[in-house]
Amino acid sequence: MKLHRTRNGFIGGGKLHPSQHHKQTRAVALDTWKSSHPPKMTHDAVWFSRPRKYGKGSRECRVCAHQAGLIRKYGLDICRQCFREKSAAIGFTKNR
Repeated sequence: MKLHRTRNGFIGGGKLHPSQHHKQTRAVALDTWKSSHPPKMTHDAVWFSRPRKYGKGSRECRVCAHQAGLIRKYGLDICRQCFREKSAAIGFTKNR
C-alpha cells in the first residue's frame, strides 16, 4: 500500500511517519497538562468575579444604573439626579 502525504501527515498506512510521531505525543502530553492545570484568571475574568449580593456595589439606580447617591427610602432605588427629574411624576412635592 502506498502512502500519500497530506497537510497533517500520511494517509493509508496506519502508522505515523517518524517526523509526525513526536507531534502526536506532544499533543497528548499537552492535553494531559491542560486538564490537570485549570486556566489562569486573566485581568478581565478577575475584574468582576466577586459576588455582589450586599453593599454599595450590589445596588444601582433603576433608571440609569448609576451606583452613587442612591435614594433607597420607600424602596425607590433611584439616584438623586434621576429623583430630581422624576419626583413630580412619582408624586413627591416640595414643602417649605
